[in-house]
Amino acid sequence: MNNDDGLVKHLTQKIRALLRDVNPAFGLARIDLTIDVASMQFISAIMDRLHLSPGALWNDEQLIEALPGSYDALFALALSNLNAHPDRARQRDQVNRQNFNALASIYDELFTEDPFMRKLAQRYTWEGRVLDIGCGTGMIGKLLKTYHPNATVEGLDAAESMVTTQTINECYKAPIHVGDMEKILLDIGTVTHSVCYSVFQYVDSITFLATVAQIFSMTEESVSFDVVDITPSYINALSSKGSQYERLLPVDNSASMHRFEVPPGWVKVLEERFVSYTDPEVDMDIFSTQYRSESCRRPLTK
Repeated sequence: MNNDDGLVKHLTQKIRALLRDVNPAFGLARIDLTIDVASMQFISAIMDRLHLSPGALWNDEQLIEALPGSYDALFALALSNLNAHPDRARQRDQVNRQNFNALASIYDELFTEDPFMRKLAQRYTWEGRVLDIGCGTGMIGKLLKTYHPNATVEGLDAAESMVTTQTINECYKAPIHVGDMEKILLDIGTVTHSVCYSVFQYVDSITFLATVAQIFSMTEESVSFDVVDITPSYINALSSKGSQYERLLPVDNSASMHRFEVPPGWVKVLEERFVSYTDPEVDMDIFSTQYRSESCRRPLTK
């Protein structure tokens, strides 16, 4: 098998995984992707034709009338924006990695265990393969192992210095996956449960929606995550005070979350707002809304 055959097989598997819960198909298009084979990094994409809801009993006249150029132009605009800024997400990832590597030695002093996290671990079952996305120093894994000692907890984090704690060594299966979240999720395989807290304020809306979709596609029984409320007052406080770490300002993905629909075969069992942490730089309580969805195959609440 040559490199092209291997790349086609790899992409086909990932596309099928992302679309496995969609029935009937909602879109049909030819997309020519240019990808670096060695690193699997996206380079560019060209869309030939796009038809939404092919053969469906309804049409999308309202959408067609509202969009200049209809679907083709909409899709082309999105791809053009992606092609024009291939390094934007990479820059944010690099800055975030640097910041958390700098914070690693004092992270547990700044951010203590949250009672809502403990309730999440107590209330639901977590047996099987659990992936903690953005595991940091291992707070969530420690709670999960406390109440579910038979769970196998794996960790994923962008900052290598964050995952060297005793908690990680005691509560997580080695090795910890370190690197770009989106790339690792494509290759990590199927997991029983996914949990992701205090991560999505560090990615843009496109990455957020794509990552949540990918998490659902690779998870069998439950998906739990939070979306931090990044308010204008918080942004203003950070901007005026500055930061002891060079960083990009956090992103509010609340609006994107409101547009996200739970996939077929899943049901949302938790939506709860809570104080996620107190930012020591500006002395403000930062709120999050946590979500948990479960597969409809069997209830997972105790």
